[in-house]
Formats: sequence, structure tokens, C-alpha cells
Amino acid sequence: MCAGYSSKVAKPEIRPVPRDEWSRLPRPGVVGVHGRVLVTGADLVVAMLRFAPRASIDEHDAQHEIEVVCLEGSGLTSVDGEAAPIHAGQTVTWPAGKLHGLWTEGISMITLMIEHPSPIGPSGRLEGVAAEAEDSLAGGHLAGQVLAVGDDEHADREAQRVLGHADQ
Repeated sequence: MCAGYSSKVAKPEIRPVPRDEWSRLPRPGVVGVHGRVLVTGADLVVAMLRFAPRASIDEHDAQHEIEVVCLEGSGLTSVDGEAAPIHAGQTVTWPAGKLHGLWTEGISMITLMIEHPSPIGPSGRLEGVAAEAEDSLAGGHLAGQVLAVGDDEHADREAQRVLGHADQ
């Protein structure tokens, strides 16, 4: 037992990440981008994206705010048609409802995507990245459409498909 910890502390719940392997983002408008879903929940989804040189996620909008953290390399991002470079150690916020995109030119890049989906939308269904799980196979990326999610376990299963879990 570590010093300073009581033996009465509840055992930590250790579980695997939803999607540990890199897989291609399969929607139209995405070129040369692979991802891994690390954390899913009703109000939080965290994923890593790996961009090859000259890779891109086309401009699109989302119903919720997204934080993009550049971990390695560099690229470009846009919000409402305004482009700016992003480098390792920098972050950008994509506001809800605004067009945004992300791409690389001659160098690769790895980003951490932190999405804050609205827990429950007007329809009584989860909105956001977990909702995009089905849409990713039909043309989405990490945010957008609606999917019914009843609990965290279901959200985890559905978000496992966010980055193309039906390996093709």
C-alpha cells in the first residue's frame, strides 16, 4: 500500500479504452487521417487523430464545442473560413455551430480531440461524438448526428465505431 492511502479506498475501475488501435476515418471528405477513441461518456469524448502529410478533414460543423490539441507536428485549422497554422503545444477551440476543418501540408501531425457533446438533446437522445459513431460509417467524423444512448456502456460500444471500427 502506498504511503498516505487508506486501505479502505475503493478499488479503481480499470477498463480498456474504447478503441485502442488506429483506424482510418472512413467518411467522405477525410483523407489520410487515422484515429483512436480513448474516452467516451455522455458528456465527453476524447480521441487522438493522426494526420499523414497532405491529410485533411474537410470543413463541417458540429452541435457542440471541440478542443483540438496539437501534440506532434503541425498543420492548419479553420473556423468559419478563417485559416491559421497550429503547431505542437498549441490548442484551438472550435465553437458549436461553426464550420471548422483541420489539415496538414508537407508534415504529419497528431492531435487530441476533446469533444463536449450535449448530454441530451431536444429529442431526448444523446447528441455529439457518441452520436456520430453510426454516422462515421455513413459519412460523419467525430461530431454531428443523433444516436440513442441509454448508458455509459452503450455509449462506449457506439463510440467504438466513431473512428471506423468496421475495419474495411
